[in-house]
Amino acid sequence: MNGMQWRLVYAVGLLLGSGGANAQSEIYGNTDLVTVCIGVTDQNGHVIEDLNTGDFAVTEDGKTQKVWTLLFRKLDIDEPLPEIPATHPAATAAAAWPPPDKLEHRRLLAMLFDFSAMATPDQASVRESAVNFIRHGMKPADLVIVMAQTSGHMEVLQDVTDDRAALEAAVMRVDAGIANLESAVLNASRKLTTIETACRRLSSMPLLGNKALLYFAERFPLEAGYNRTALANIANACGRANTAIYPIRAANDSLTRLVAATGGSIFPRGSDMTSSIKLARDNIGSHYVLGYFSTNMRDDGGYRSVNVNLTRSGARLDYPHGYFANSYFWSFRR
Repeated sequence: MNGMQWRLVYAVGLLLGSGGANAQSEIYGNTDLVTVCIGVTDQNGHVIEDLNTGDFAVTEDGKTQKVWTLLFRKLDIDEPLPEIPATHPAATAAAAWPPPDKLEHRRLLAMLFDFSAMATPDQASVRESAVNFIRHGMKPADLVIVMAQTSGHMEVLQDVTDDRAALEAAVMRVDAGIANLESAVLNASRKLTTIETACRRLSSMPLLGNKALLYFAERFPLEAGYNRTALANIANACGRANTAIYPIRAANDSLTRLVAATGGSIFPRGSDMTSSIKLARDNIGSHYVLGYFSTNMRDDGGYRSVNVNLTRSGARLDYPHGYFANSYFWSFRR
């Protein structure tokens, strides 16, 4: 692209502000080509698939921008794959990444297991739910990566694949250790580091479009206002990866705001975990990836308001509405 780097558009909530139901989402950017993921549906909720660059009108801070690229990512979310036998697979070698020609029109689900504060019986229940999804719930568009916190570090147990036997074997290898009773502050710090590391891992993957981070954990010992800079850094990393966080079991005010900033949802303790995974997966639907070179070249860290409209009527658009420009010093707006 004439030596210019890509800039992914991504949402960061008001993690340094007061929060609440009316807290707006904000977006950061860090190079010259802005890309926006846009869901487009008709009045009946059906995806509109036949749009081209001429159908979109984009402004940034009220100034018209020329649409340079447009990619439609059609994802099959209808029929599950055939079920596999209900037997635990042997611990085989990890499956290899799919070839590049197999990555088009796929979606990525990242399973992140954090058992640091979870009782052993609950760990078994979490693994069982994840395996049940792998066996009976995966669909043709699904790619999965399995990660876990081990001894305070994030470890990849199975890299991106659609090999269900390899994925199940990885889930069954997640350590079923004794619940960690370390101090709340240390536990919170490790959880934050684990999530941020996972998001940074996802940001390096050659998959356009949105991803889902399924975070299986117990308590998330953060009070509102705790380490807001760290929370903003996580949202920053998730945005770079176009990743929404979906905690399963874990919840509190700070985590709720973090999830909202990334566009995810919380499935609290007591929710059916297999169904929760399916709902998070189905939130990654067919969408357009639109790209434009911003006419505002200032690297001042300022907020850029983005507005996207269609030249045709009767459509609903779902997309981020702004971003922060590149800056050597990150700034956060209230």
